[in-house]
Amino acid sequence: MHETTGSYEKEYNNIVNNIDEIEPTPYSIVNNKGYNWYTNPQTKKLVRIANGTEVVVMPYEYQKGKVLVRAEMQFLLIPEDEVIEVGYN
Repeated sequence: MHETTGSYEKEYNNIVNNIDEIEPTPYSIVNNKGYNWYTNPQTKKLVRIANGTEVVVMPYEYQKGKVLVRAEMQFLLIPEDEVIEVGYN
């Protein structure tokens, strides 16, 4: 059983704890030029992320035009067009 704390983590835990009921998530990466800054909705701070960083897209829509992703041990809001699904490896 996986357990974390915080507001978004509760929803994440619900998904992880019911792992037998969901399908595997394909790999996704951030596609930007070099580095870019994205908002962490929990801390309201900007976080610098490199091109090619692997992310896990959360299975629900957070904000129009942006997706909520889990990257580098934190949640980030990233524009949809900067997240590329690369499939299963």
